[in-house]
Amino acid sequence: MSELLELKKINNMYFRDKNSVIVIGFFDGVHLGHKKIIEACVKRAKKISGASIVLTFNKPPLNVIKSEMHKKLIISYEEKIKIIDSLGV
Repeated sequence: MSELLELKKINNMYFRDKNSVIVIGFFDGVHLGHKKIIEACVKRAKKISGASIVLTFNKPPLNVIKSEMHKKLIISYEEKIKIIDSLGV
């Protein structure tokens, strides 16, 4: 079972003393390319007996950088987390 954490809880992460493999991205839609990257992260983490970590965001980067932007999401943040979780993270 994965442990999905909010960034504000990052200091208490269970894997902070373990080997870790991390991927960082917005991953809107979690399409096939995103899935391959995340699956590679999980595979590599297992190989080194470490934790697989996906750092993603709830807002599109442009919406944060340019507050007047309101890019629509392909899927909700909650659905994105469910899909990422299903990939074994």
